[in-house]
Amino acid sequence: MIVFWIFVMVVALFGGLNIFTLLLPRQFLVQRQKFKNGERGQLAMSQGWQFAPYAPELLNQWGNISPFNQRGDRRVAFGVIRGSLNGLEFTAFDYQRRTLTRSHNAIIFSEDNTVVTIWAVRLPVSLPYVEVAKRGFFNNTDQGQIPIPHRDFNRQYLVQGQNPQLVTELLTPQAVDLIIDAKLEGWTIIGADLVYYEDNKLTRNTPQEIMQKLEALKYLVSVVPQHVWEKYGTQAPPMPPLLSAQQQAMPQFPQQPQFPQQQFAPQPQVAQQQFAPQPPYAGQPSGGYAQPQQGYPMGQQQYPPQAYPQQQQFPPRY
Repeated sequence: MIVFWIFVMVVALFGGLNIFTLLLPRQFLVQRQKFKNGERGQLAMSQGWQFAPYAPELLNQWGNISPFNQRGDRRVAFGVIRGSLNGLEFTAFDYQRRTLTRSHNAIIFSEDNTVVTIWAVRLPVSLPYVEVAKRGFFNNTDQGQIPIPHRDFNRQYLVQGQNPQLVTELLTPQAVDLIIDAKLEGWTIIGADLVYYEDNKLTRNTPQEIMQKLEALKYLVSVVPQHVWEKYGTQAPPMPPLLSAQQQAMPQFPQQPQFPQQQFAPQPQVAQQQFAPQPPYAGQPSGGYAQPQQGYPMGQQQYPPQAYPQQQQFPPRY
């Protein structure tokens, strides 16, 4: 009996710990998603853009590039807005994934999650692969580095790409200065999209900050020399539709099927037969039913006395 109660206390202890290490953090992530969806929905409505609270189709749209190629599960794309800013088509959303779990005997005690904000802007043409990343502990190497004629930029950023000549012509002095000033620290050109992301460690990207980054990315695209698009670009495919936003615009309940109304041929009209008026019966006034005579109760009728033959009188018998 004592062993049973010890077992119950241990289970209750671990259950209480899980409330603080697992359930509450998950509830916090859900509430943050709802809050951001509310902000993004209002922003999209004010600008006439598309909005979707969740869009799983975006998780694999840009292939094996950062941050989508980083380790993690329970991936979610939420707070999605898509539209056009002064002719620049874009998609912005938050990307969440679980990066670490702490467990024992298949029981998860705690987990770590990370959230980044993604901006994907549409380029006029498709270009070869280019990646610009902020140098850190894991990418503090010159392997694969394409040097740029800017010493500070080469010291702070790692630039890689399929075509070194394209990279040197793409990153003009104006583009380099903008990347440093606006802190555009991690972006990739893949096909016809320029994908930029920021970590949300202690805070979130407000609608104002989303707009500021869009303005910076628009300026970055505008300073690319025209000959770069013409020399290295190929025709860009159409942007895939945001299916989740289209589903949100559809009615929640399916419409009832409409069946064609059956047409019936008009029925021929039958001429009404005219009957001659019947003569009244004897004792019945003309034009109606027999009426009771005055002085008698309803339903009783006075008939004339009938004449019976008088009985023959015989003489008395003795």
